[in-house]
Amino acid sequence: MKRIKPRDKRYCKVIAGQIRSTPVFWILLFIAAFPINSFCGETAPSKNVLAVIDGKNISVSEAEKYLMLLPEADRVKFQNSKMKNIFIRDFIDTELLFREGVARGVSNDERVRLRLQSLERILVRDLYINNFIMPKVKVTEDDAFNYYKSHKNDFVDRGYALAEHIAVLSKEEAERIKEEINSGKISFEDAVKKYSIDKYTSGNKGALPLILNGRPIEGYRDSGEIIKLAFSAKVGTVAGPVKSLMGWHILRIKSRKDDMPRAYDTVKGEVKNMVTKEKLVKALDEEIDKLKKNYKVKVFPENMK
Repeated sequence: MKRIKPRDKRYCKVIAGQIRSTPVFWILLFIAAFPINSFCGETAPSKNVLAVIDGKNISVSEAEKYLMLLPEADRVKFQNSKMKNIFIRDFIDTELLFREGVARGVSNDERVRLRLQSLERILVRDLYINNFIMPKVKVTEDDAFNYYKSHKNDFVDRGYALAEHIAVLSKEEAERIKEEINSGKISFEDAVKKYSIDKYTSGNKGALPLILNGRPIEGYRDSGEIIKLAFSAKVGTVAGPVKSLMGWHILRIKSRKDDMPRAYDTVKGEVKNMVTKEKLVKALDEEIDKLKKNYKVKVFPENMK
């Protein structure tokens, strides 16, 4: 059986249809294993010639135009020589596959036409938004600060609590166990071993996963009341009982860090981005409403089954 070379694996991915879901950058990174000079061996006809394919020059400027279409973060990566070679190899490989595809009639496939139309619609839409709607969106310092003041709960470093618990089936049993612990008849640790029905924590002194304020406890679907108790009870005390789908819980709070509001100056950029998005959505809705009237739009969703 012929051994598949690493280069062949890349084209196997194309055949399998996986290439569509693979990020461009990782495709390029994969093929970097193959030196760019494996294509070469001759002196370039001129400094503006990147490659010669079937006797026709591919210019550097043509390749650079495609490079400029990449997201800025990727363009920066291609500034060093190694990453630039990655881009060049992919550019040449794509050109070869494109030419062979055209030669074999792939460009006449209906799917190509539909994909091109879809891509054109998306590009024109995005450029229209960028050129004609985005310039209308202005965010002042007052806009950002007022948004911050009215959404302070969104700009908080969430607190956490460490707690141990005992889970039982009834409220009466939980209250009895709590009384035994508080009166010194039994230690919390021994009560966990003796009474708790939560087998996941009973072997670890009843220790719950880290409790983050406002987020479900990992592994506990109905943990809202447990979280409330963990952030309201006094540290070091045995508190509860509270109910969940599992049963009734009493907690011992080991330690806790409360929520810490983030100062405006530390989140100013984040706030401005959020306000910008809100204003853009509003401006876009207004523009679409206007266009619907201009184009006399009627929609019949019931006909699409």
